[in-house]
Amino acid sequence: MAMPKASTAPAGTKCPGERGRPLSALIEPFSQYCAYQLNYSPASVKNYRHYMNKISRVLGDPAPEDIGRMEIFTLKAMLTGRGQCEKPLYCLKTFLRFCRGHLNLDTFDPEAIRGHRPPRRE
Repeated sequence: MAMPKASTAPAGTKCPGERGRPLSALIEPFSQYCAYQLNYSPASVKNYRHYMNKISRVLGDPAPEDIGRMEIFTLKAMLTGRGQCEKPLYCLKTFLRFCRGHLNLDTFDPEAIRGHRPPRRE
């Protein structure tokens, strides 16, 4: 009889209660992470909270695990039309790093998110 494989994660790293929670429920813990772990200024934390609320509204408040290529494409399309794409995308990348590194959630790779490309000159 084969023995079950032991978990390789260190004790205390799993956050099973975070799985499936909507993005809006993780905005406050993310804000605290930005303030205390990343040592962002209060103004930056306020801006990140604003961007995360905007992202949550645009995407329909999905769980972080449900954010994929199509959701990022939708976000880029909505924000590019308003001329405000780069900062919310950078905020989303930081949020996904937080979810992967601190909540142990299986999210879209934040390094795969690329900024908006300017139109070609003719």
